[in-house]
Amino acid sequence: MERGKIVDGRFRIDGTPSVGGMGAVCRATDLTDNSVVAVKFLIPDAARSALDGWSVEPTLTELRRFEREIRLYDRLGGEGVPFLVHHGRFRRRPYLVMQYIEGTDLRKYLNTNRRHVGVAVSVAVQILGTLARVHEADTVHRDVKPHNILLENATGRAYLGDFGIALLTDHDATRYTEGQTPGTMGYKAPEVLDGEENPTGAADVYAVACLFFELAAGRPVFVHPASDIQMAQAHLHEPPPCLDRVLPGFPSQLADLVDWMLAKDPARRPSARSAAEALRPYLPQPDDPEPDPAVYPDLTLPFRRPAPLVHHEPRRAARQGGRSRLRRPGGAVDRDGLKHALATAYDEIHGAGSVPGPVAERLTELLSPAQRRWGVFDSDVLTARVLVADRERIHHEGVGADKRYRDVVRDLRGVAQPGEPAFAALLAARLGLVECRVSLPGQRDEALAEWARCAAQVWSAPVDGLLGQRHLLSLIRELGAFMAECPERDCSHSECRPPELIEVVLNDLPEAGQG
Repeated sequence: MERGKIVDGRFRIDGTPSVGGMGAVCRATDLTDNSVVAVKFLIPDAARSALDGWSVEPTLTELRRFEREIRLYDRLGGEGVPFLVHHGRFRRRPYLVMQYIEGTDLRKYLNTNRRHVGVAVSVAVQILGTLARVHEADTVHRDVKPHNILLENATGRAYLGDFGIALLTDHDATRYTEGQTPGTMGYKAPEVLDGEENPTGAADVYAVACLFFELAAGRPVFVHPASDIQMAQAHLHEPPPCLDRVLPGFPSQLADLVDWMLAKDPARRPSARSAAEALRPYLPQPDDPEPDPAVYPDLTLPFRRPAPLVHHEPRRAARQGGRSRLRRPGGAVDRDGLKHALATAYDEIHGAGSVPGPVAERLTELLSPAQRRWGVFDSDVLTARVLVADRERIHHEGVGADKRYRDVVRDLRGVAQPGEPAFAALLAARLGLVECRVSLPGQRDEALAEWARCAAQVWSAPVDGLLGQRHLLSLIRELGAFMAECPERDCSHSECRPPELIEVVLNDLPEAGQG
């Protein structure tokens, strides 16, 4: 793709394509707002298309993989994964547009920086945290390697990219795997090398341990540069060297944690979330000195200089001249306009009569540009995400609402703190999920238990705001009244017999503004 070419009248190609196994990625400018983005075009297998990749038609399998990658960026984009901006076809070639990370990748970083234990822990904890979210979304990345770890210069944050061979735990997952087992030698887990086509998240944990070893020791776990066969045999059968023997003075307990992640048997490895928690005590602490010798980017920054959790979007260039005629789908959005839309949409969705209204429908269109401009963790954006889900649940019989609520819960669970607006959004999304599921066969008991948990935590939500205590208490009371009248005759739900158990929860609710 030539520099200066404009894709679909919107994305101007600014950089030389970087060609990988299944795609070519270019730096580009989104002409609707002058933001910098990354455009990835599907290129058929590199070996077949090395001379003329643009004229070779992709196979059905390659098309399906690319479509799956688009869905994954759409579902997983957020903290630790670049978010999806747009996707389409240009000259019959599928493409996707995602957040541009201004920085480098971990492979280039390893080639230009000295090893440092604090950096190794900082990167591992970030990537493991992202993988925990990915795994909980029933997805295995399968290609965690330095080239797919993107490092942001300004913040030191690490992002996981390239979901081209990611595995979803669904019936169609293995249909898009052909040839040798996917992954990169040196980071493939033993079970993958042994031919396992449906690895679990434990394979990703093994790859992170290989990354950690390389960051800390300055060398791979096993060194067989001349032979992939020898490398594979080592990962399959040889015990990995202990870091405290490779590096005298290396903390032995930390070496044991890495050894745990490198277990040959995937069942013996920790989950991504457990591994991240086990590594946290070794993280750099606030106000610790900079790494010595200095590294760039400084990957310890997120922990030495912790900033409020926000979603970092691409740096935006100042708009030149008059207003562009090109409009982002759904139109432009500013803060005052978003706040006005939120208040009006709330009244249309939750006010007297709860009838569909034009502003609530407009809010759905504003959500994507608002997320691009302020990030998915912005308090107004979070309110919009919940209200859009509420509208779909109430006025569209729940179609799409369950996923929107789950996405909010996924992003905020363990992150939103009591008293923050994000905590109110988390409770509102959890209650939305309860309402989606309470009437589904076999899910009433868990829905009722989750309702009770939300009721016990409502006092920790902020009083003010559209999703504040008044709104949450109203939801809890309405749901409680509905569940007290179980639609199943002669039901055996322990929570429904007697209904006074629900009344106990309702009677313990605080008045709005009380904690």
